Amino acid sequence: ASEREISREELHRCDGKNGAPIYLAVGSVVYDASANPGAYGPGGSYEGLAGHEVSYCLARSSLEPEGTASHKRCERLRMRMFLTRLRCSRPNLDKDVGTLDADEQQRIQAFVGMFNKKYPVVGRLVPHEPRAVL
Repeated sequence: ASEREISREELHRCDGKNGAPIYLAVGSVVYDASANPGAYGPGGSYEGLAGHEVSYCLARSSLEPEGTASHKRCERLRMRMFLTRLRCSRPNLDKDVGTLDADEQQRIQAFVGMFNKKYPVVGRLVPHEPRAVL
């Protein structure tokens, strides 16, 4: 089965409001976080991330490297603490990741791994198409 392509417009509608599912994209992979409305749904701690491509925000934040001794034991706690420190302003949501350095790109891949373990993949985000100037 091929992956479904999801437009940014569709992603933006999937913010958990008015019965909509809760989607978010990391590394252009769209995840269904509807099973965790307490975190990503309306009134949730991270509701501002729902319906957006959040790679840039995650990449520009700090995260303990996977090689630390506490990685496996404390992954959930560290993720919660990390997201608590996350200051994801509106201008950084849906932002192109092309300007990020190699370490930040690696951080995105680490989050893709975490989200792959936690949430079902619903599809791939359609890349931004340059708009024709008329």
